[in-house]
Amino acid sequence: MKRATIVIIDDEPNMLELVTDALQSEYKIKSYQQPREAISDFDKGLVPDLIICDVMMPNITGFDLHQLVRGMPDLLHIPFLYLTALDDEEHFRKGMSIGADDYIGKPFSAQELRQSVAVRLERSQFLQENDVIPSSQRILKIHSMGGFEASMAGRRVQWGIKKSAAAFLFLLHSNKDIPIEIVKKELWWEPVVDNTVHVLNLRLRKIIKDFAELKVRKGNMSLTVDCPIEWDIVEFETLAKKAIESQSYKDSELAIKGYGGEFLPNFDVPWTERHRLHFDELYMQLLELSVETAPNDTSRSMVEGRLDRYLNG
Repeated sequence: MKRATIVIIDDEPNMLELVTDALQSEYKIKSYQQPREAISDFDKGLVPDLIICDVMMPNITGFDLHQLVRGMPDLLHIPFLYLTALDDEEHFRKGMSIGADDYIGKPFSAQELRQSVAVRLERSQFLQENDVIPSSQRILKIHSMGGFEASMAGRRVQWGIKKSAAAFLFLLHSNKDIPIEIVKKELWWEPVVDNTVHVLNLRLRKIIKDFAELKVRKGNMSLTVDCPIEWDIVEFETLAKKAIESQSYKDSELAIKGYGGEFLPNFDVPWTERHRLHFDELYMQLLELSVETAPNDTSRSMVEGRLDRYLNG
């Protein structure tokens, strides 16, 4: 049986050695301390079965390298794992939007690394053998403002019950390990037993098996999605943050256009209730910013009227 080829990219020699030692008994390893050398070999036709890459490197970040890889047709379907000591939400969301398959936090154990690699390789093989969705079309699109719909490659995801969708969105938005006790508090108003969560997990795994993986380990739950994601709230928050930082009328109007309405209407769980309030407050802040920065009386009259309608609506 042919051994899978794994490319490891990290500017730290000690980390390269550590990862290589953990994997070389089972896989063929090609390691690179210089990211540009890996890119050069990709350009020459190297197609590994999996790529492990550090996030913070000089000259080029793991995010930038990942985007370059996604631009190479032969590498579109290759699983991409980040090695990172970063734990802030912004970096996790950036990796998520690019289509990271998993994060391996430093420090990590050899067993944890081998397990993550094995799961990703097995999943990649399944997707290729069953041709579940062409890799070039693997984009998860989520519409959650003013309604809810999620689709993969234009095919609507069938959730069955709202709780499954709520659990998926909560874990996706968190983008990190979440203690099961916190999951219970965020998805149910009343106390629930562990078996209730277990049943939900079984149902959710069946729904998302073609594009995501639900992990439950050491009392925590997490979610990884193996494709790029387009989520309206992520775009809205990005535009809103830019507008608030720039204090620009143009930016505030652009962000306002990105607001699609109430967040997950008719979803009644603690997490959606709290975030619904967050997005409403953010939208209000943008409306007020447009009033403050309107360039002339005509524009100011228009945006003041819009603000009044929202407040009285």
